[in-house]
Amino acid sequence: MEGVKAREVLYETRNHATRPYKSNYPTQRNEDGKGVSSSLISVSGERVAVATGNQITILRKEDDYQEPYGIFTSSNLGTFVHGVWSGSLDILGIADDNDVLYFIKANGEEITRVMKRQLKTTSPITGLIPHDSIDACGSCLCSFIILTEDGVLYHIEINQAASISFMHTSNIGRPMKG
Repeated sequence: MEGVKAREVLYETRNHATRPYKSNYPTQRNEDGKGVSSSLISVSGERVAVATGNQITILRKEDDYQEPYGIFTSSNLGTFVHGVWSGSLDILGIADDNDVLYFIKANGEEITRVMKRQLKTTSPITGLIPHDSIDACGSCLCSFIILTEDGVLYHIEINQAASISFMHTSNIGRPMKG
């Protein structure tokens, strides 16, 4: 066959997270039997959190995303479903399907957690938004906006003493202290 040229194709296969095998028995599955995995990438691309079931593996760009920098495993049996990195600091805000919020350092260390009852809501958490304000208080590490299914927004500030303060805003726009 004249006119047909064969081209050589080069490619590279990479494994992005290697570590010793550790059984996660009993495995956590969704009702439909399929596993859930989420990748949460920081704005700068410096950090990637891979959430599977109740475990989060944090990878760094400095390590070419090859080795875990931090691993967090929740003692709850929930599955992580919503999360986001703070814009200014490497703090991950993440919620599980039991509506428990976790705030985790890039090395996998838990700063604090917030239970749904602390927010005084009956609606499920549907999302997190980083809220890095220039005029934030000096003791505040970072803050997040939490959105619930009923349209209420909760502003949560994480301070250096590993405690939180929050304020929620009604869905008609009137701020209320929580």
